[in-house]
Amino acid sequence: MEPTTPNRVPGRRIRRLVLGNLPGPTAVLLGVLTLLVVTQDLLGFSDLVLNRGLPASVIGGITLDRAIPSIAWMIPFATLLGGLVALGRLASEGELFLLQTSGISLLSLWRPFVVFGVVMAALCALLSLGAAPLSNQRLDARLDELARTHPWSHLQAGFVHRFGDYRLSAREITPDGKELRSVQLYMPDLGDTVFAELARLEASENGRIQIVLENMRSLPRPEEGEPSGRALDAARMVTTLPSSDEQLARTEVDRLAGLSLSRLRERGDPESLLALHRRFSWPVLTLLFAAGTIPLFVRGARFSRSTGLVVGIVVLALYQGLIQIGNGLVWSETVPAAVGAWLPVALVGAGVLLLPFGLHTRPTFGPRPEPSRFGVWLAARRGSNARRGGRHALDRYVARSFFEMFLLCFLGILVAYVAIDVLERVDRFVRYAPSLSEIGRYYLARLPLLASRVVPIALLVGTAVTVALVGSRGELVGMRACGIPAWRGLLPILVISAVAVPSSFLLNDRVIPHSTALADRINDLIKGRPTGALREGTWFREGNRFYEAALFDPEAGIAREITVYELDESGLPLRRIDATSARHVGDGMWSLVDGQHVDAGGETARIQPTDPVTRLGGDVNLQLDTRHLSVSQVQEEIGLLEANGVDATRFHVDFWAKLATPLACLLLPMLALFFALGGPPHPSTAASLVFSVAIAVSYTLLTGLGASFGYGGALPPPAAAFAPALLFTAIALALGRRLHLFR
Repeated sequence: MEPTTPNRVPGRRIRRLVLGNLPGPTAVLLGVLTLLVVTQDLLGFSDLVLNRGLPASVIGGITLDRAIPSIAWMIPFATLLGGLVALGRLASEGELFLLQTSGISLLSLWRPFVVFGVVMAALCALLSLGAAPLSNQRLDARLDELARTHPWSHLQAGFVHRFGDYRLSAREITPDGKELRSVQLYMPDLGDTVFAELARLEASENGRIQIVLENMRSLPRPEEGEPSGRALDAARMVTTLPSSDEQLARTEVDRLAGLSLSRLRERGDPESLLALHRRFSWPVLTLLFAAGTIPLFVRGARFSRSTGLVVGIVVLALYQGLIQIGNGLVWSETVPAAVGAWLPVALVGAGVLLLPFGLHTRPTFGPRPEPSRFGVWLAARRGSNARRGGRHALDRYVARSFFEMFLLCFLGILVAYVAIDVLERVDRFVRYAPSLSEIGRYYLARLPLLASRVVPIALLVGTAVTVALVGSRGELVGMRACGIPAWRGLLPILVISAVAVPSSFLLNDRVIPHSTALADRINDLIKGRPTGALREGTWFREGNRFYEAALFDPEAGIAREITVYELDESGLPLRRIDATSARHVGDGMWSLVDGQHVDAGGETARIQPTDPVTRLGGDVNLQLDTRHLSVSQVQEEIGLLEANGVDATRFHVDFWAKLATPLACLLLPMLALFFALGGPPHPSTAASLVFSVAIAVSYTLLTGLGASFGYGGALPPPAAAFAPALLFTAIALALGRRLHLFR
C-alpha cells in the first residue's frame, strides 16, 4: 500500500504522544553530558579528600556549584540530542511510518518540538541568568576559602611551584601535603637557593604558607673579587611565602561567570561583554535547536537513535568551532563583542530556516523494501551450495558492522574532545597569538594523546549501539533460530576489543611520549620560549644533582648561566658549580665557560676554578609527569629515586597504572555486550547507552580513587592500579554467568 500524500495536520493526541517522548531522553542526556563535564573535577578532588584532609562536604558543594553552570551550558545540546533520539525511537518502532501512511506530514510535528523548546529555553534562561551566576559566586568563594585554609593542596612532588618571586620544589611530599622532604626553596631576599632535609607547612593569613625549614644549608654565590664565601647552615628557619601563583582559585576570566549582568556591563571589556551576551544567547540557541530537530531528522530518512546521537555530537563540535571563530573575531578587534557572541546563534538560525527546503521529495520512514544484509546471509547459510568460507559470514558481518560503528563513534567523540580541548586553551592562544599553522601542528602532535583517551569510550559506545541495532532488526532472534547463541554470534566484538588492548598499550608506551614531547616543543615556540627550555623556569633535579639555569636545552646540549649543586643523601649541597655557559660534549661531560666551584666545609667555603670539561650529567629528564613517560622510563625513575633514598610510591602506582589502563579497551565493551544481551526483551538503545556512560564514568572515578589510595599508602601499588579492573572483571563474569544460566 502506497502512503497517501502527507497533507493532514496531526491531532492533539498525536502531538501529546510526540511531546511525551521528548523529556525522558533529554533529561538522561542532559545528566550524562553534565556528568562527563564534572567527572574531571571529581577526579581532581578525590585526592584532596583522601590524602589532603579536605572535608568531603566541601568538595561535594564545589561539585554541585560546578554542575549547575554546566547544566545551563548543556541544555541546548541535550534538547537537540533528546529530540533526535526520541524521533529515532518512533521511527524504529514504525510509528512515524504509520503517521505518514495516515497522510500526516512529519514536518507538521513542529509544534510539540517548539513547545518543548520554549520550556527548555525558559529553564536555560533561569539557570544561565540566575542560578548559574550564583553557583559560580559560591564556587569562587569556596575555592578562595580552600586557598586560605589549605594553600598547599596543589603541591606535587618533583614539580616547581611559584609563590611570587619564591620557587619551591621537593622530592617527596607526604599525602596530607603538610610535610616536604629534600626541599629546595629560592628566596629572593637572599638571592639564592636554600636546601633543607625537611619542611613543614602551616596556613598563614590571606592564603599564604608559613614554611618551617629544618636542617637547612645554603651555598651562596660569592661576590665578585672575593676568594671565598660563607656556607649558611641552620637547624631551623621560618619564613612566609607570598600567595601561590597556582592556587585552587580560578582566573579572572573564569570569575566573569559569577558577575551580575550590571557588573559585566560596567566592566565593558571584550571578555565581559562576551560573557554578558552569551548568557542571553543560550536560551535562544535552545529554542533554535528544538525547532530544527524535525527538519534535521527528516533529511536523514534512515536516522536511528544511535545515528541521531552521533549527528548531535557533530553539531555540538561544529558549534564549539563557531564559538571559537566568534571569540577570535572579537579578540582581534574585528567585530564588536555582541556580533561575536551572536554570530554562531545567527548561523544556526539560518540553518534552521534553510533545512525544510526541498524536503517534500524525501523518502518515507517505512520498512526497507530490500532485505537486510543479515537476511542475505541467512538465506545463503540455508542454501546447500554455500561458497567456501561461508561459515564465517556471520563473523565477518558482525565484525564489519561493529568496526563501522566504532569508527563513527571514535571520530565523533574525538572531534568533541578536540573542541573541548581548544575551548580550554583559548586564553593561551589569544595571549600568544600563534599562527593557524602552529595551532595545527600543535594539535597534530597532541592528537595521539587525545585518541588514546577516546579509544576505550568509542569501543564501549560502539558495542552498545551495535548490539542494540542488531537486536532492533531482529537479528539476535535470527541467530537463535539458527541455533547460534547470541554471545557466539557477537564474539567478533570481543575479539576486536581484545586486539585493541596491546594496541592501546603500544600507543601509550611508544607513541604518546614522543608526540607529547613534540607538542611541548611547539608549545614552547608558541609562547616564545627557546625549544627545550625548562618548563618550570630554571629548576630541575637529576639524581644527586640539582640544576639552575637561565636557559637549558638538553637536546641541543646548551646551558646559559648554569649553577649545579651536588647533593648528599639528605638533599643538602656538598658543592656548587657556576658557569656563564656550558655545552654537552658527550657521555655526561660538559665544557664550561668561566667555571668555578665552591665546596661546603666549615664556615668558609673556598672558591676554586673548575676543570674546563666536567661531568655534570648528560641524560637530563625535564619531565616528571609519568603520563608522558614510557614504562621503561618510569622504571628508571623509580630506581633513581630509591637509590637516593626517596619514597617512590607515586611512581610505583603510576607504573602499575600504565599496565592496567589498556585493559579498559576489553572490560568496558565486555560489560556493555553482556548487559545488552540480557534478554529477551533486550534493553533499549537508550538504556544501553545510559549503562555504557555509567560504567565509563564509574571506571574513570574508580581508577582515580584507586590511584589516590595508592598515593596515600592505603593500598599497595599493584592493588591500587588493578582494583578497578578486577572489580569490573567480576561484574562481567557475573553477567556472563547470568547469560549462560539463561541459555
